[in-house]
Amino acid sequence: MASETTTHSPPLSVSQAADPRGARLLTLAIAVIVLALLALFVWGMGRRGATVGSVSTPLREAPPFQLTLFDQRTFSLEQAAGKPVVLNFWASWCIPCEDEAVVLQSASTRYQNRVQFVGVDVQDTDADAQRFLRRFGVTTRTAAMPAAPSPSTTG
Repeated sequence: MASETTTHSPPLSVSQAADPRGARLLTLAIAVIVLALLALFVWGMGRRGATVGSVSTPLREAPPFQLTLFDQRTFSLEQAAGKPVVLNFWASWCIPCEDEAVVLQSASTRYQNRVQFVGVDVQDTDADAQRFLRRFGVTTRTAAMPAAPSPSTTG
């Protein structure tokens, strides 16, 4: 018969026993910290919404320019006759431009007598640009971005 030996651990002293009051205090401290962080997060989100999109920039007149539109007419800033001009740079391959095209076309129709809308197609082929205009029903004045002068022509 094998002898079984059992070992008994010594009884815990009072200082080693779990202190229910200490556990409650620790839980309370963690809850207070979590609530404080949550309150700080909510406060910060509220403040962020108030400042998004506001940029302090001095207004100034745009320099004169002239664009050849896709329909071969020209548009110059002088034609705006004191009306505000919304100049939108876009491309057929630009995904956010698809959403903008619909919104800008709607705004152009709504404010046609008060604001001039002009689109400028950038880094695109004329065929892709024309397809984009048809696809999104864009009827505002639209031009291709003029080519930058080559170094040999600028002297």
